[in-house]
Amino acid sequence: MPIACQDDPHSTFYLEKEFETRHTYGLYRQAERFDLIHAHSPTLAPYFSLFTTTPTLVTYGYIEKELHEYYRTHFPQCLPVMCQPGSKKDVRDESIPVVYNGIDMDEIAFNDKPEDFFIIVGRMTPGKGIAEAIRIAKKAGREGC
Repeated sequence: MPIACQDDPHSTFYLEKEFETRHTYGLYRQAERFDLIHAHSPTLAPYFSLFTTTPTLVTYGYIEKELHEYYRTHFPQCLPVMCQPGSKKDVRDESIPVVYNGIDMDEIAFNDKPEDFFIIVGRMTPGKGIAEAIRIAKKAGREGC
């Protein structure tokens, strides 16, 4: 099974950076095929975006004020958005749009006596604790685990 280099115990910091650069370069070499390129920060995309007319949307999960200002100054063709409205106050740029999660948690009632469901929503990377959650679900006797 293929594994992302960031999760590969045999990968190195240098290989990770090489593959990130190589893949970003490969994408931007064919950028004119796309209407929009969407990148998640931190990323190399702003640097490659200078070589195409295809706009780049950069989603900030979090970003330091200095880095945002650098992007704004040097890569004006990059369009920033945030997915965490609280981060806007750290950046001090109210012009950045916020794209909210697709689920309004206020619309979903909390159930402290769940029945047959065990759901995980998120990236499946080691840091998210998915393997631990599955082990806990199995010990709890949850079906389908």
